[in-house]
Amino acid sequence: MIEIQWWRCTDTEQAEKLSAEKMVNGKKIYDTAVLSSALLLDERSKWVRQYISNISERITYVNFDRESNLYSINNNEIPIFEIESAPICEGKILIDATSLEVPEIIYTILRLSKNNKNFDVLYVEPAEYQYNNIPSGDFIKRTYSISEDGPGINLLARFLCSTDDSHIVISLGFEGSRFGSILQSEEFNHSRISGLIGVPPFNAGWERRTYSENALSMDTALSERNAEYPIAGANDPIKSYTILNEIYRAECEKIDTNKPKFHVAPFGTKPVALAMALFAVNNNNIGVIYDFLRKKDNGSKGKGKVHLWRLGYSV
Repeated sequence: MIEIQWWRCTDTEQAEKLSAEKMVNGKKIYDTAVLSSALLLDERSKWVRQYISNISERITYVNFDRESNLYSINNNEIPIFEIESAPICEGKILIDATSLEVPEIIYTILRLSKNNKNFDVLYVEPAEYQYNNIPSGDFIKRTYSISEDGPGINLLARFLCSTDDSHIVISLGFEGSRFGSILQSEEFNHSRISGLIGVPPFNAGWERRTYSENALSMDTALSERNAEYPIAGANDPIKSYTILNEIYRAECEKIDTNKPKFHVAPFGTKPVALAMALFAVNNNNIGVIYDFLRKKDNGSKGKGKVHLWRLGYSV
């Protein structure tokens, strides 16, 4: 099982200072860093690319294409069912969760885990998200413009299992339509739902935005599917993983089997998505649902906390 063994949280200035102190005689900290091949979208991505170029000898760019199920490494396309055979560089490896999309994070972790590789994960929080103020009666409603519509929700290849009578854990974020799409879909017939909410959030008060954007779907799921809403820090993948494991084990006991029907939908923050990715990789029968929304340019503003997680294997 691969798990988080160490966690450091700083700001960008301190991260740069600590990294400079570690690079003795010009030797960089990492041999290879894994970034998204997508264009730079915001201030965080630009900072990360510069920061990583300073601390890593090589940069590997990856991309996942949903239609073809191909995982590209520096433009070399690999079928997702052959990902274990993809060459992996020796030495210390860093994954940038800031730029990578959730499917790319999951498949990169799967690729490394199948080859028994330890690695670090970097993530930079946003200082703020882009939003629009829309008049609504006597009030002004704030709506967030983070993503554009994608092809719709689907199961990720390599993480497929029946959705009939399944328990789904959804991480909730600022885009409430994502939760609603699960409830309205005729293809997904989940009998139990847990909505994981990021509390405490990245910044004080942001949890109100999550509740506000998801309120209608939360009420519907509560009345129709007896939903529960556990909380874990929006930037805490360790607590999120613990909650996932508790829900999963409860399902095992309920139906007296070690392979219950269980799905995760990483719609919320990247740290929670990291926990869901690890959980899916560590357990062979977990389904992963994703909606492939397209990030908007400058969907976030500024740079918040910088997280570095070290991942390794335990018996």
